[in-house]
Amino acid sequence: MYSNKFIDHSSAMLRSKNRKNRVLVASIAALALSESGGVLALGLKYDLVSDINLTLLLNGEPVQGVEVTRKYHWTWGEYSKTRVKSTDGDGKVFFPKESGRAMMAWLPHEPVIPQTLTAVVGGTVYKLWYTSKHNYDDLGEVPGRKLNLRCELLDEPRAHFDTQTFGICVVEES
Repeated sequence: MYSNKFIDHSSAMLRSKNRKNRVLVASIAALALSESGGVLALGLKYDLVSDINLTLLLNGEPVQGVEVTRKYHWTWGEYSKTRVKSTDGDGKVFFPKESGRAMMAWLPHEPVIPQTLTAVVGGTVYKLWYTSKHNYDDLGEVPGRKLNLRCELLDEPRAHFDTQTFGICVVEES
């Protein structure tokens, strides 16, 4: 038989352990709910797509007022986003870097973030730039290079093996 002294000691240890677990769970919940106005944001921040500066040209001349669409899909976080912006008087448009959070993204995995840029001019859809990012690095689409894209509408879409991209846009030297 067990002595009452052993049972009392074991019960005290269990109560202490349960109390510590409750405090830990409450702390994690408070931290998770404290960010983003109560939205569960516990998880690390990841760079999903980088800044893009794009210049749209037709026969070497800037094209103004064209809507350029950026789409991407973060496969691990099951998150997609579409942004549409218009080119300015110099044929330029800027898309900012975007980040995401995920509870489990710290687990070993290969990120896959397909990204496309398209434009519609005169009813024709132009495949400006297609790529798939496989990391969470800033400027990770084309490592070591800023994404300054020059897109000539008269060019045919093609594979760019040096940058592992496809479309009519070329990444200008930084």
